[in-house]
Amino acid sequence: MAFHFRLALVLHHRQRVEDAAALDLARAQQRLEAISRQLAQARDKMAACTRALVAAAARGTTGMELGHLAHEVETLNRRSTLTAVELDAQRERTEQARAGLIEAARSRQVLERLGESQRAAHARWLDGLERREADDVTAANFFWRRAQSLAELEAAQ
Repeated sequence: MAFHFRLALVLHHRQRVEDAAALDLARAQQRLEAISRQLAQARDKMAACTRALVAAAARGTTGMELGHLAHEVETLNRRSTLTAVELDAQRERTEQARAGLIEAARSRQVLERLGESQRAAHARWLDGLERREADDVTAANFFWRRAQSLAELEAAQ
């Protein structure tokens, strides 16, 4: 008698949910890395523009050029601020995806443990059944030999 786990379909579904959660976490982490790179690039550009602004002011340039460089620094500053806000939001989404993966993994593990315990109980039941069959055969053999011995004794008397 083969073992059949009745919740196998649920376990299979939970595995798919866990796989989807792992994929969501991977995507969230990739997006987080991309936003981090964008922020680093924006800050690098802002630092380069700031240096260019300081250098232009030191060498003595027109107000229009200084205004243009200052405007570019402000634009990059706004962009880096927005990217930093987006980075914080993406960190939160990444943590939510991580929590979702942990929850999905726990749900699957609970079902796997249940399946393992049911499989072990089934194996114990089969072992007990085999032992009872062996005991029945042994008892039948004992009673048959006893009956034979009694029959031989009666025949000898």
